[in-house]
Amino acid sequence: MRTIRRVSLKLNRTKWDRLCDMTRRYRAEKNAHLAHYHGDAQFAAESSERGRRDALVATGYTNSNGLQGRMWKMAHKDAYETIAKQWAALRAELTPLIQRHEDWSDTAR
Repeated sequence: MRTIRRVSLKLNRTKWDRLCDMTRRYRAEKNAHLAHYHGDAQFAAESSERGRRDALVATGYTNSNGLQGRMWKMAHKDAYETIAKQWAALRAELTPLIQRHEDWSDTAR
């Protein structure tokens, strides 16, 4: 695999500060959605992030972080995918431990 380096011009202080501010807003928005999905089986109730996103749009959701619509939707999708990856990692870690129990029935496994 080849690495492609993208070179940009130096950012002035104002542009750098705006970029940092937008990053903080995105992080806060993602954390809000992560908190929702960490709640009582909220993640298990959704088959994809689209259901909750569509419900938020239908209710006229406006984020408190001042992000544009596309950005909060990206933060929401990112949060959902983060939780999905956490569950996948947990499954990969626990599967060998569960398989060691040969005396368990298939149902118990």
